[in-house]
Amino acid sequence: MINLVGISATDYSHLQFLDINRIDAHTQTGISTTVVTNRLSYFYNLLGPSFIIDTTCSSTLFSLNCACQRIRSGESRSALCGTVNLMMFPDITIGFSNIGVLSPDGQCKAFDASANGYVRSESAGVILQKPLFDAQRNGCRILVDIRGTATYSNGKMELQMASLSEEQQVWLFDRVLRESNVFPSEVNYVEAHGREKERPIVVGSVKSNVGHLEPAAGIVSLIKVAYALKHNLIPPTISAHTLNPQIDMKALILKITTQIQSQPAAANENQPRTGTVSAFEFRETNVSLIVFKAKVRLVNVLRFWLYLDQALKHLY
Repeated sequence: MINLVGISATDYSHLQFLDINRIDAHTQTGISTTVVTNRLSYFYNLLGPSFIIDTTCSSTLFSLNCACQRIRSGESRSALCGTVNLMMFPDITIGFSNIGVLSPDGQCKAFDASANGYVRSESAGVILQKPLFDAQRNGCRILVDIRGTATYSNGKMELQMASLSEEQQVWLFDRVLRESNVFPSEVNYVEAHGREKERPIVVGSVKSNVGHLEPAAGIVSLIKVAYALKHNLIPPTISAHTLNPQIDMKALILKITTQIQSQPAAANENQPRTGTVSAFEFRETNVSLIVFKAKVRLVNVLRFWLYLDQALKHLY
């Protein structure tokens, strides 16, 4: 089993240096970010490679992309991917506040006209990936089938923090559609980003519910989409009261979920319900993936643990 952990901030390691009298022989090895994955490998006796990935907000989805590639190539038979985001010091929050990207009223108001920044949040999430055949043979309970993943880099950028251009986003989504062998009209739900041409596509964002989880943002979005597909229900984007006039919903043929609603029907009876998840890093690597709802024979390729306010409480 391969073990991958997305990691960005290193608040926990800073605790070790608050009192220089407590620095001992274990401090240097204990604060190394590589040890995060090694601890899991040690505890569970995982014999495959273990390593960290830091692409800030896309860390988890990029680790999942790497895991998918290794599984498809036959290098690994399973993968454990996860991320934890804890805010233990105010330093990073102060820095982002000075940049002007944080919401002064403490709300993530995705798609709303009054959107004024994001809210930093804490969470932990872990997923277990296996090839579909192995998961079925092992009698697991599958939540979703990951059909394809795609990545894209911003390249040269003039601004300190900038998102993908329209052309770049089109290229990224076109690539993930091709990798997944899915037509745009077959996508039922988009978590945060996307477009299609034939019928309104439902769009939502979990950030309005739990804030921006930074390196863990992608995994929480994936967990939301997995359970939305499983239960055929889409949770509301609670912040979208007055839609942003700069987003032309009619021209883009989009529909924002402001109340809990049923999943749109599949494009055809042979096509399972389909969702897409994206994670955009503020400087470089961006990731998008497409998942299918598991078929009737439910097995557990992805087993999720999501702890929000109680994240890793037993460690403190």
